[in-house]
Amino acid sequence: MTEGIPLEEAPYGDYLKILRKEGYTKEADEFELEFTRIFHELGYSKEDLLATSLESVQKIIDIYTNEVQRQLSLAMANTPGMRISGKTLAGKDVDEDTINRVARLQMGAHEEHKNRTLYG
Repeated sequence: MTEGIPLEEAPYGDYLKILRKEGYTKEADEFELEFTRIFHELGYSKEDLLATSLESVQKIIDIYTNEVQRQLSLAMANTPGMRISGKTLAGKDVDEDTINRVARLQMGAHEEHKNRTLYG
């Protein structure tokens, strides 16, 4: 692990090691899995994620989340009063990758909400 530098500047992999060492293995595993997926969608590898500083990972995730919310808002604005479901409801000229990404994010949000509701 990197010693002598603030945690925010340390590689994200070191942050995950600290979480696991402190008994937050489940949380570390969930963060690693989800953030690896996001980095992969952005064209980066798991190794890129683990080598990136904690502060930068947080900024990237914030930017990514804001962009997803913006895309969802645009998609919903193009189909007032209708649920987003498939290409015809996602909005005019939306590419297949964007539709699939939005669907995955919606399913993830739905699962997260369901788990919070069921397990508190």
